[in-house]
Amino acid sequence: MSQTAIFFVCAATGIISGFAYDLLYAARTFFCGVAPSGARAKIIVFSCDALYFVCLAAMFLACAYLFDFYEIRAYMLAACALGVALYLKSMHLTVAFLINKVYNKCRKIKKSKEKPKCRTKRKKG
Repeated sequence: MSQTAIFFVCAATGIISGFAYDLLYAARTFFCGVAPSGARAKIIVFSCDALYFVCLAAMFLACAYLFDFYEIRAYMLAACALGVALYLKSMHLTVAFLINKVYNKCRKIKKSKEKPKCRTKRKKG
């Protein structure tokens, strides 16, 4: 396999890993909200990011095994990073927008189902 083809395969691996990133982004948004804050949220964000990089590494190594890349070179890692950057700058923006819309809609539904606190008037007299 030529180096050009290997470059494009690695870039495609980076782009495909973006879908894994979006799944983890949706889970992170579900558990932490849109703007995570606090120690629990930081742990969840860190664990989702670490899990993403493990998935990316596994995909890269599986691709390297499948296509018989005998050596891992710097341009292969750069191609993966380029693929991830292309995905994040294009498709992820759309997916993140939709996830935020769904999250906000779910919050509105949840708030409307909560029982309002009612106040009773005291009788004078």
